[in-house]
Amino acid sequence: MAEVNNNGFLGKTQNQYFDEEKQLYLAIDPNWNLEPSSPDGLKMASDAEIFANLDEAARLAYNAKDPSKARGIELDVICSLTGTFRDLGAPSFAELTLTGNVGAFIPAGTLFESAVDGSQWAIHVGVFISGSGSVTATANCTANGATQADANTITKIVDVVAGLQLVDNPAIATAGMDIQTDAALRLERRQAVARSGSNQVDNMAGGVHAADDVTHVRVYENPTGVVDANGQPAHSLAVIASGGADNDVAQAMYIKKNPGVLLFQPPSATPVTVLVTSPIYAWNTQEMKFSRPTYIDMNLVIGINNDGTLPSDAADQIKQAIVDYAQGSLIESNDGFRQVPFDIGEDVPYGSMYTPINSILGKYGNSYVGNMTINGGTVNAEIDWTELSRWSTSLIEVVIT
Repeated sequence: MAEVNNNGFLGKTQNQYFDEEKQLYLAIDPNWNLEPSSPDGLKMASDAEIFANLDEAARLAYNAKDPSKARGIELDVICSLTGTFRDLGAPSFAELTLTGNVGAFIPAGTLFESAVDGSQWAIHVGVFISGSGSVTATANCTANGATQADANTITKIVDVVAGLQLVDNPAIATAGMDIQTDAALRLERRQAVARSGSNQVDNMAGGVHAADDVTHVRVYENPTGVVDANGQPAHSLAVIASGGADNDVAQAMYIKKNPGVLLFQPPSATPVTVLVTSPIYAWNTQEMKFSRPTYIDMNLVIGINNDGTLPSDAADQIKQAIVDYAQGSLIESNDGFRQVPFDIGEDVPYGSMYTPINSILGKYGNSYVGNMTINGGTVNAEIDWTELSRWSTSLIEVVIT
């Protein structure tokens, strides 16, 4: 049977158990009939399967105590010991243009709907229609996950509001996150200790990332006494967050921010300023300043040479695989490939895009990628420090010939 020693867990395969039992039979009688169809041959096969299954159950129990190997519910249990819990996902969000009577108030939670797939979207906070006859409001999808919405598709008003006449989304939605993968949860666990600390960039990033519906966070620090290469002032922090309500992000920052630290808002990002009141002392109010990233749409054009084995929906499969890969949900945690989403300020490597494409092509014959461009080029897509790549199947063109 399996054993645990200084080298860790040592188990056996079904074939090894079968061969061992076969040798035991032959040691008693070298002429024993052990053909696969014989009673004793069938018993050996059954025993080998049972013993191998027991070893596998023991291996899972052993691995369940190791955060690097535990999976699923076992990993959830380990992570809960440090106060880390699996993220059930975050919704996609879109900037909506609301048009109607000047001064009309659109309350928080007002629902709108996609004319394409029926997905529903609710605005974060109440807004007034300005003197121009329109106002921009951020809306979350009501379902967690990477719900997609192309430009000009969220056009239906679900909740009737006096004075509201039209709704539209001029740009594609920014995809949310599906339920957290094991690989991402392990990373979150490693960051959990930093959350409870103070005077650390990591604890600020961890605290903001833990706010509801936040998908990406970067905290840039300039600890020097001079302006750095990014134009960030001396002794300052620049917090850039994607997703989540402004108030939630600001509150998370307030809890982690040290006194006297300058909060810098890069001009290349979208600034957000929220006045936060201390949850302990009502007289203590501070302005929390952070930024939303500039989203860079990733337009891919891919040419596939088909050997005749690809199914009719191969192009759709490839598009979805690319989006899943960019969101960090395509590759299993033990496969050794990228398992986390592209982050704020992170370039998109040209060569890495072959991984999701080949994950689909590899299921079939010998089809291959003939050509590919990212945003019109065949080099890495450069993402500035305040930018975040944005992915959608509508931005990907797959030509199969």
